[in-house]
Amino acid sequence: MKRLFIIALSLVGMATTSAKDKIEATIGADLVSQYIWRGQNLGDFSLQPTLGVGYKGISLSA
Repeated sequence: MKRLFIIALSLVGMATTSAKDKIEATIGADLVSQYIWRGQNLGDFSLQPTLGVGYKGISLSA
Protein backbone atom coordinates (compact mmCIF):
# COMPACT_ATOMS: atom_id res chain seq x y z
CA MET A 1 0.00 0.00 0.00
CA LYS A 2 2.86 2.36 0.85
CA ARG A 3 4.54 1.64 -2.48
CA LEU A 4 1.31 2.42 -4.38
CA PHE A 5 0.99 5.74 -2.54
CA ILE A 6 4.56 6.72 -3.44
CA ILE A 7 4.00 5.84 -7.11
CA ALA A 8 0.76 7.83 -7.23
CA LEU A 9 2.42 10.83 -5.57
CA SER A 10 5.31 10.66 -8.05
CA LEU A 11 2.94 10.63 -11.03
CA VAL A 12 1.07 13.66 -9.71
CA GLY A 13 4.35 15.51 -9.18
CA MET A 14 5.52 14.71 -12.70
CA ALA A 15 2.20 15.86 -14.22
CA THR A 16 2.36 19.14 -12.31
CA THR A 17 5.96 19.78 -13.35
CA SER A 18 5.31 19.20 -17.04
CA ALA A 19 2.26 21.49 -17.01
CA LYS A 20 4.32 24.38 -15.59
CA ASP A 21 7.00 24.03 -18.26
CA LYS A 22 4.65 24.99 -21.08
CA ILE A 23 4.72 28.46 -22.59
CA GLU A 24 1.28 30.06 -22.44
CA ALA A 25 0.14 32.93 -24.64
CA THR A 26 -2.92 35.12 -24.27
CA ILE A 27 -4.41 37.52 -26.79
CA GLY A 28 -7.27 39.90 -26.15
CA ALA A 29 -8.86 43.16 -27.16
CA ASP A 30 -11.13 45.65 -25.45
CA LEU A 31 -13.51 48.03 -27.20
CA VAL A 32 -13.96 51.22 -25.18
CA SER A 33 -16.44 54.03 -25.75
CA GLN A 34 -13.99 56.90 -25.11
CA TYR A 35 -10.23 57.24 -25.18
CA ILE A 36 -9.08 59.77 -22.60
CA TRP A 37 -5.34 60.21 -22.00
CA ARG A 38 -4.08 62.69 -19.41
CA GLY A 39 -7.39 64.52 -19.39
CA GLN A 40 -7.60 64.92 -23.18
CA ASN A 41 -10.37 63.29 -25.19
CA LEU A 42 -8.53 61.58 -28.06
CA GLY A 43 -11.44 59.80 -29.72
CA ASP A 44 -14.89 58.31 -29.41
CA PHE A 45 -14.25 54.58 -29.86
CA SER A 46 -10.97 52.78 -29.37
CA LEU A 47 -9.69 49.22 -29.66
CA GLN A 48 -7.10 48.34 -27.02
CA PRO A 49 -5.23 45.08 -27.80
CA THR A 50 -3.55 42.92 -25.16
CA LEU A 51 -0.78 40.34 -25.62
CA GLY A 52 0.63 38.18 -22.84
CA VAL A 53 3.22 35.40 -22.46
CA GLY A 54 3.72 33.17 -19.41
CA TYR A 55 6.37 30.57 -18.50
CA LYS A 56 6.90 28.76 -15.20
CA GLY A 57 4.67 31.11 -13.23
CA ILE A 58 6.20 34.31 -14.64
CA SER A 59 4.09 36.37 -17.02
CA LEU A 60 4.60 39.44 -19.16
CA SER A 61 1.78 41.34 -20.81
CA ALA A 62 1.46 44.50 -22.85
